[in-house]
Amino acid sequence: MTTFFKKCLLFLSNIHYILLRLMRKFVFSDEFLLKYGKHVPYYRVNTNQFRPELIVDEYNKYFDKNEISWKGKKILEIGCGKTNSTGYEISARSNSEVFLAEPFVVFDQVADNIFLTQISKKYNLTKEALAKMVTRVKSFREIPFGHIDIVVSSSVLEHVSNLNKLLEEVTSVSKPEVKMLHIVDYRDHFFKYPYHFLQFSHYVWNNFLNPGDLTRTRQSEHLRIFDQYGYKTEILYEKKDPKEFEKIYQNIDKCFDKNDPTLSIGLSAILVSKK
Repeated sequence: MTTFFKKCLLFLSNIHYILLRLMRKFVFSDEFLLKYGKHVPYYRVNTNQFRPELIVDEYNKYFDKNEISWKGKKILEIGCGKTNSTGYEISARSNSEVFLAEPFVVFDQVADNIFLTQISKKYNLTKEALAKMVTRVKSFREIPFGHIDIVVSSSVLEHVSNLNKLLEEVTSVSKPEVKMLHIVDYRDHFFKYPYHFLQFSHYVWNNFLNPGDLTRTRQSEHLRIFDQYGYKTEILYEKKDPKEFEKIYQNIDKCFDKNDPTLSIGLSAILVSKK
């Protein structure tokens, strides 16, 4: 394929991409996508809205490989979405007290009750007993100081605009020996174009294309901040898409460091603990 033809394809894909991004920012509200997102092209509904066990399977996989047990522990999940589904699944499997920190998404009582019924039945538990083990909070101030053993999140860190503040709050409610597992999706969330958002300046992105909470922060910056707060990190998993990254490489905006080896990381699992 000639260079000219590649440039033409990128130009056409950018037209398509920009139109989709403008619609996402100015037409589709978060409330609309919670209800109808599965019908929007290239948009993916959060897994915890229909298969929370898949998220918990991922947590379990990495904990088992690293010989970390969460049986009977105090667990915090950050960013659980509109229901407590993952919390019920975690608690039912591990007999753990679970806190779910969700300061932004409105709780959906009807959908939550469906998950509570399904999960309690699957694990032969009463709804009342399982619900008592799971606490949903809007603020970390609702969690006792130094209470948490394990912190988890799935596809959350890429939406956090102030990781420094989040770490301060998480540290305050965690024990010194806390373990964290963050599964992070660094791709553009219109997944047909996983790296297209790297072509735009911060000004253009934040004012015209950003749906509101996609920070474009790269893994290198996350690792730097963890280190700054006295945490050591271990990368358990990384996945890149070299073919898609190569398509936009020459067009990457100067606000990004082209020499950053983490720039092309799409998916990652990061284990975090105190130094």
